[in-house]
Amino acid sequence: MSRHLLISIVVLMAAALGMGCKAQQPAVADAKVMTDIPIISFEQDTIHLGSLVEGEKRSLVFNFTNTGTATLVIDLASACKCTSLDWPSGPIEPGGTGQVLVEFDSTGFRGDVTKTVDVIANTDPIVVEAFFTAQVTPK
Repeated sequence: MSRHLLISIVVLMAAALGMGCKAQQPAVADAKVMTDIPIISFEQDTIHLGSLVEGEKRSLVFNFTNTGTATLVIDLASACKCTSLDWPSGPIEPGGTGQVLVEFDSTGFRGDVTKTVDVIANTDPIVVEAFFTAQVTPK
């Protein structure tokens, strides 16, 4: 199953579960839910890796702050199979910081490359995106 399909399924399930909960909660609670949310604010939401030779690996870090008013919990960070990722497993309180660590393997790529890193968390919307670019030259 492709990652995009998996993410779409997760988003649809979360939306369906959210709709069921909202119908049972009073309007005042809805207003509080909408104001008490975590927000992922990246220092840079796009990182330019520059030039790489095909097959070269490059590491990058997306630093972020929870600028929201509720505790942030990241469920998953995903990208293409050309990356390996690491993200905080514990909760991040409002004002707290964290990092999404990415290693990009340029094997099989040539030319301009743009990749998306999806961070799935208890944010609104539940998927927050960051990007990286590279210029890959053949060996």
